[in-house]
Amino acid sequence: MSSNALYTGFKAIGFDKELDECFFLCESKNNVTDLHIKFHLDTAQDFDATGVFFKKELNNYYNPQIYIYDYTGKLYNENELTSLQKKVWSSGNIPLVCVFYDTEIKIIDCTTHIKNNKPVLLETISLLNKAKNTYDELFAVKIKTGVFWEEAENKDKFNFKNNSSYNILLTWIKELRKEYAKLLKDDEIEIINKVIIQSILIKYLEERKDQNGLNLFQ
Repeated sequence: MSSNALYTGFKAIGFDKELDECFFLCESKNNVTDLHIKFHLDTAQDFDATGVFFKKELNNYYNPQIYIYDYTGKLYNENELTSLQKKVWSSGNIPLVCVFYDTEIKIIDCTTHIKNNKPVLLETISLLNKAKNTYDELFAVKIKTGVFWEEAENKDKFNFKNNSSYNILLTWIKELRKEYAKLLKDDEIEIINKVIIQSILIKYLEERKDQNGLNLFQ
């Protein structure tokens, strides 16, 4: 386990009771037998996350819900959280991020893109004045059972399908295809699909890095 401050944060929202049940630390992934969970912990590590909180579905399927970040010992930096939300939102991996500081927890809504170049904060939980918190130890239970997403105040707030990076990409691809179709003959339109697919593949490879941090395309 990391710092005492981090464990205090876990305890404040009930994560401590779910450790190795629905909440797993990336540093402990070699002790995890479920390959599905291990895969998501590996993915989370690629995003520099400390751990992952899962919702337990039917047939013991674990659906990742939250990336946990240990920022204890660090000062709050809005630009840092903005970059973090950009990265996680673009991946489409997970709807929420919890960032743990020494005295508070920032919960970021990653179902939507940043707004006004600032992170979209769902809640800030003070670890110094718990009486003012709207979240409590039941937060973990609500996430793991899925009740959180069904609550009246949350049900219409999250629109991951329409705001996801994948959906926005598809929307712009359709617009792009429509515009180029105007310039081509009917028997040439299939070329557009090939060019778009190859362009996306090239962009993907351009951003890929090896274990030494070097780009595949120099």
